[in-house]
Amino acid sequence: MKKDKKTVLEKNTYVELDVADMTPDGSGVGRTAEGAVVFVPGALAGDRVRAKIIKTTSGYGVGRLEALLSPSPDRVEADCPQHGRCGGCCFSALHADAETRFKQKLVNDALRRVDGVKKTSSSYSKGQSEVIAEDAVDTDRLRAAVKHPLTGRRIGAYYGCMLLRPGKVMALDDVENPRVMEDFIRALGAEPVIYPRRNECCGGYVALEDAESARKKSNAVSHSAAVNGAELLVTACPLCKYNLVKNGSEVPVVYFTELLAEALGIKEETHAE
Repeated sequence: MKKDKKTVLEKNTYVELDVADMTPDGSGVGRTAEGAVVFVPGALAGDRVRAKIIKTTSGYGVGRLEALLSPSPDRVEADCPQHGRCGGCCFSALHADAETRFKQKLVNDALRRVDGVKKTSSSYSKGQSEVIAEDAVDTDRLRAAVKHPLTGRRIGAYYGCMLLRPGKVMALDDVENPRVMEDFIRALGAEPVIYPRRNECCGGYVALEDAESARKKSNAVSHSAAVNGAELLVTACPLCKYNLVKNGSEVPVVYFTELLAEALGIKEETHAE
């Protein structure tokens, strides 16, 4: 079969690449000496790598990272032992400042494509955990706004593995013994339940690769909450909520804004699953 001149790639061959950019899902993007585009999962912008071509199309190839020939100046040692196996943190090996710049570029590029916006503000956008920590848990103000206190309810906070991590970068709370969600629960009038697995992974990021492992992890979380007296779990991670519910949580699970709306009287009914 005649090979497409644009690709100039053969499956199971090796190429060396200077990685010039990255995709949102964590693949490095580079060109061979002949100009063929190759995507390499795990490679970072600034890396020089050797990759084995495992897939070719008429427009590009996909390579498996075989060797890091020269690391990017923005590459750091990932602080998670699951890096490279779990798909949750595809930029764990990228310096936090470089990750922020890259994600700002993604936003700018998307806005430019959609609406012709040339540039957005370079200011940092708060994540959900920062909203809870800095804004929502002004406990006196929040308590004063509550119209329907959740008195008598025992609620477990589920942080999961990413809400407060990486701890050195987020620096919002104690990663191993957090309290910000418990303060939030108290402010709504309920009693927070402390249980051992409140900051353990639910397995959501391995659900497609290993559904049984994800089921065991999520069931261990909900069982830990249930046996310690929680009647409800609240989380700030949509994927955690989905995974816990999908795998048959022993207690209902709600997103933190649902609980907030219920206490503030702006919600007619709960949607706990």
